[in-house]
Amino acid sequence: MIFAPFTGVDHHKRCVTFGAGLLINERKEPFAWLFTKFLEAMGGRYPLCIITDEDLGIEGGLKKVFKDKVQHRYCMWHILKKLPEKVGPVICRETEFLKEINSCVWGEDVEPAEFEERWTAIVEAHGLSDNEWLQEKYGIRHFWIPAYFLEQSPVNCDELLTILREFKERVLAETTSSVVDDGGNSSIGKKRDKNAEIGMLLGTSVPSEITILPPRQCKNKGSGKRMISQRERAGEVNKKPLRRCKACGQMANHDSRNCDRPKDH
Repeated sequence: MIFAPFTGVDHHKRCVTFGAGLLINERKEPFAWLFTKFLEAMGGRYPLCIITDEDLGIEGGLKKVFKDKVQHRYCMWHILKKLPEKVGPVICRETEFLKEINSCVWGEDVEPAEFEERWTAIVEAHGLSDNEWLQEKYGIRHFWIPAYFLEQSPVNCDELLTILREFKERVLAETTSSVVDDGGNSSIGKKRDKNAEIGMLLGTSVPSEITILPPRQCKNKGSGKRMISQRERAGEVNKKPLRRCKACGQMANHDSRNCDRPKDH
């Protein structure tokens, strides 16, 4: 049986396991069944993006169930893990190829045109233009290179900025209302609550009172009482002045209460 977990990332950038399934094989039909059951468990809500390995069975199941409603991405870590094997260990060990290609691939601020230019320059500089595996990965670069993710994002950044700008202007305009009396004189009216406007947009409200409690004592490394080892404990005992034991009559670090000599009854 094949174990197939669904792992996501929450708003705190921590991994969360949504569910898992057991498959009989890695063909298209079992994966389609798995994605169908996952969609039912999520109440019919499609994920924005799903990242998987390069696998024809997974890709076929995704297209059958999610169709074009979910962005499919390949895992960069699994692709780059194969890189030393595909280009040879010598070039990875004796040149800066791995460092250069990682800098090109993982750049979040790299534009698609810049990525293509840097990729071509790195491949040609190391004599890998004829490498079939690199050519194949370059052909599917839209599925695993971050430079292409922003332009394929379902969220239009320009529309989002326009919405936020219009909301800000509306809130600022309505914080102070102008009232005109019968004589034609205008006066500044009552200020509106801007927090209420923001709360209405976010679906929450700003608390009227916040209580800040003093922080508790941190239990970090170096704080509190350190545990003493047996060697240190023995050293501290040896440093104590010797005294005569009434039971055995010798100068030692013990007394009659904890002397090893049996007591006479």
